[in-house]
Amino acid sequence: MPGGKCMRYVHIFEFAVLILLLTGCSLPEKATPQVPTPSSIPSPEARFDPVPYRLLWYLNNEGEQTALLPDTEITLTFEEKRIGGSAGCNRYSADVQIVGSQLQIGDIEITLMACQEALMKQEAAYLKALESVVRYVMSGDELRLLNADGIEVLSFTKMEPRPLAGTGWTLTAYDAGKRGFTNVLTGSLVTAIFEEDGTLTGSTGCNSYSASYHVDGGWIHISSLSSTRKHCGAPGGLMDQETAYLQALGKAARYAIEGEMLHLYDEQGSRLAEFEANQ
Repeated sequence: MPGGKCMRYVHIFEFAVLILLLTGCSLPEKATPQVPTPSSIPSPEARFDPVPYRLLWYLNNEGEQTALLPDTEITLTFEEKRIGGSAGCNRYSADVQIVGSQLQIGDIEITLMACQEALMKQEAAYLKALESVVRYVMSGDELRLLNADGIEVLSFTKMEPRPLAGTGWTLTAYDAGKRGFTNVLTGSLVTAIFEEDGTLTGSTGCNSYSASYHVDGGWIHISSLSSTRKHCGAPGGLMDQETAYLQALGKAARYAIEGEMLHLYDEQGSRLAEFEANQ
């Protein structure tokens, strides 16, 4: 019948459309994930233990390995993404990025204390060498820093820090308020002894003082500070130094020991006092 033939054509047409639709809507092939090649994988950022290193020698302007002046010390400490230490007279710090064996040191910040001419020349030579460093080599306790030409310009050895408690400490510099971070007066002797039982005793150079202290990791809290009440006229400015020193102790919130040096900081990380271990 004519109607049946028409119905057959419609069914064939519908079947053809269905095939086309199924073909057009087929799922795309699953993408193969790309695996990074070794050259595209960044080297992990190296980490140093936050222990100080003591400088053994530096390369001077003539390219000679030069030992430090007698009774002087230059240190370097890595802490997170910063370096810092003592340049012999002044304290310094800088940002640092470490990838593999490569070092990228940012602008070096330094305090502005003045010392003897020979010490200042040594400090300048050290900082100049440090600015040129782009690579390091570690071997046991030895740390060698190299410039872009692959020449070793600084050589360090790891320092074992003195314990806080039981060591006799002598003040070398302190926060003098408006006068900034200042060396102690010539002819004055300011001391601190942190006992195992949590007591702190010492001399301001004129009066004796005592306090209680508590440490937790790198944090320190000094309380119940008291002192005798003598007045001393010499050297000039001693009483002002005493007042500033005792105020600095009361504000201490953090401490760090770098080899023979003890540093006290406030909560914001500003320096309050710097001590040297007694020999």
